Amino acid sequence: NWFVATGEPYLINYGTLFKSGGTGISSFEYQISNYGTIQVDSGLTILCYDSLVNFNTGIITGKGMLDVSTRFTNAGTIRPGTSPG
Repeated sequence: NWFVATGEPYLINYGTLFKSGGTGISSFEYQISNYGTIQVDSGLTILCYDSLVNFNTGIITGKGMLDVSTRFTNAGTIRPGTSPG
């Protein structure tokens, strides 16, 4: 779900945000609130210029890189690599 409040867009993810295929960086210049899954495949990068909040139902997984340049708050689960959890 995309929202705009006071002129600034932000993303609320309840499903799956999946970065796969291609090369290079996918960048977000706004806050991401994650209640679902963020998955980044090997060799790929998601770059977040604003804050990322991973809530208690949120999962961040994959073998790629998630680069948050300002604020990262984690209350959820981080599953790096191919780990079963």
